[in-house]
Amino acid sequence: MIRGFAFGDLAILVESANRDHQTWLAEVLEPQFEPRTTGSHTWRISVVEDHRRYLAALAAGPDAGTLDAFALDAGPLSLPRWRGADTRLFDVKRQIFYEIAARSLAVTILSAPGNGQVRTALMTVARELATNHAQRAGGLLLHASAFAAGGRAVVVAGPKRAGKTTLLVHALLTGTLQYMANDRVMVLPGAPTRSRGVPTVVRLRPGTLDLFPALADRLRGTAYDYRLTLKEAAAGSPAAESGARRLSAAQFCHVLGTTARAEGDVAAVIFPRITGEADAFSLHRLTPAEVGARLETTVFGARSGRWSTDAFTSAEEPPPPDRAAIIRRCRALADGVPGFECRLGSTAYENPHDTADLLVNAGSSR
Repeated sequence: MIRGFAFGDLAILVESANRDHQTWLAEVLEPQFEPRTTGSHTWRISVVEDHRRYLAALAAGPDAGTLDAFALDAGPLSLPRWRGADTRLFDVKRQIFYEIAARSLAVTILSAPGNGQVRTALMTVARELATNHAQRAGGLLLHASAFAAGGRAVVVAGPKRAGKTTLLVHALLTGTLQYMANDRVMVLPGAPTRSRGVPTVVRLRPGTLDLFPALADRLRGTAYDYRLTLKEAAAGSPAAESGARRLSAAQFCHVLGTTARAEGDVAAVIFPRITGEADAFSLHRLTPAEVGARLETTVFGARSGRWSTDAFTSAEEPPPPDRAAIIRRCRALADGVPGFECRLGSTAYENPHDTADLLVNAGSSR
């Protein structure tokens, strides 16, 4: 079975004999990746679940060196090279090989049958191809969540545990806004400034769920898990109550009663700051220079000095952005879009409608 997806001008074909894998991938990637049924494609991803072929690859043994494969919030994930293919990388944790034929723009995900990590590998490869391409074409990948109001995007940027997901949940509980992204947002070059959500797993930590008991009640007793389709989750056994809940974006939207939107003109950039003060919620306008400086610290992968990875890209692509290019893109965004610090006190999440109104209206302040 073959399905096509497009992220901007990058088209990807995905081939898998497992129809459920394809259904899951569509739920995870769309609408940020648009379905593509006709036309040419740039990359092809094939899933091979074959025990003999997997064991033969494993027996080939490691080659020299590693290669940056996936961008994570702590920096690139480097995987060991493996013998036997044009470029073969082995993910020991997932027990998956990635075979990359750069000349033919093809990626094979090779695993033994029954490996539950194949679906995650599919999403991460498609996402890496898309974000690498977009950054080389002038995009700016931010560590951010985002929601849309009337087609306009409010981007909530900040490092890990800054409150991005919590503020996103708070806004979406109004029932009047659309989900765009949970952890990564691609700001696109051009005018007006537009942003597109980047698919990720939505992680709801216990502390976040404690702030929203109604959401916790809706999740309780469900089998929602990011590795399942909506249909599979509906037929599954309830998930364990301990620890963080990890949902697909489709599950997240379903439990919140909202819909997802792929992209929108950027109305404002919000930087959350948890204060612990009594004041519930307040917005403070930042100067363009302040916005630019803060954006530089929220570029995805900035802590390692790497903003793009090496494995999943074509030799025909432009070079990845360097620090000077990243700074220019941050400053251009800061000059074109208002930015605010959002101070979150101890009672910040008591009235979602008031909070959402302030966040949405912030974008009208030019």
